[in-house]
Amino acid sequence: MDMFIKNKIRLVVYYLLCILLFIACNEREPKISSTNKTYFDLTKVIQNDINRNITNNCTEEKTVYIQNHKETKKIDTVDWQKELQPLLECDINRTAWKGQFFIDTIPNDLMKDTTLQYRALNEKVSVRLLSVIYANNQIKKIIIIKKISSFLFSTVQSIDYYPSLGFAIRGEQKALMMNAFDLNVDVKYLCK
Repeated sequence: MDMFIKNKIRLVVYYLLCILLFIACNEREPKISSTNKTYFDLTKVIQNDINRNITNNCTEEKTVYIQNHKETKKIDTVDWQKELQPLLECDINRTAWKGQFFIDTIPNDLMKDTTLQYRALNEKVSVRLLSVIYANNQIKKIIIIKKISSFLFSTVQSIDYYPSLGFAIRGEQKALMMNAFDLNVDVKYLCK
């Protein structure tokens, strides 16, 4: 009987070692907390434009389209912080948005560029898409799709941002009891 118990104990120990070995082999790398993730630093790119435009006394040419009416003006005195505020508001590194984006890298051999794309995973995130297009390790263009909606109104904006050159905002707004209207703005930096 003594030998029978010893064999049972050995068998149990053997199975426990096998289970521990199995668990150890299947242990994955620790997951990075979504609160530690950082996304593309849009604010840094925009702040570089603001600083460069202020330093170089840049002016702007602004074209506004409202419901098929077009007006173009050259503006000599520009508050660049205020002018680029709509883009700064599209920063996806907000604390509440950590872990809320699917990140993908899309190579384009035809155009010889690569797109780093962030797509919102949650409908409550207003920046639905942020795409950064790189060519020759330089940012060529940033595309932002922003959507805000409530019971009373909705707005969709498409922003094409060309660092050190300018930006274009295409927007459609709808409100309860009002006709929908489009508002488009093109801004070109004029630097000496």
